[in-house]
Amino acid sequence: MSKAKKNPRREHVFGDLYEALSETFPDLQTERKTLNVQKFARVLGYSNETVYKALREFQPLSLGIALRIIEVSHENQRAKSLYWPDLLPFVLPGYPEYMAPVEKAASASVEVDDLLG
Repeated sequence: MSKAKKNPRREHVFGDLYEALSETFPDLQTERKTLNVQKFARVLGYSNETVYKALREFQPLSLGIALRIIEVSHENQRAKSLYWPDLLPFVLPGYPEYMAPVEKAASASVEVDDLLG
């Protein structure tokens, strides 16, 4: 009988979101000034696994978790307050590249208003 080969455990792949949150929440940093994900999960009210998955850059950040991060940033007095534009690049990867320029967006809204009359 052959044993199934175990795949080596993948390293946690944290990127810009992890770095930004580490700076945003100084009360939730480890001694090495990195984000303590277990404490952060408790504060958010999610499981450790859910938060680890959210911080990995394999998929976009869910709207629910993003909203909770924003809420917690406003509740924590020592934290830097976050807003939707701060987390939008993590919720909608590539959004700046595909966002309409302000001038086009403004003229488009005028055209819609004209149509609605």
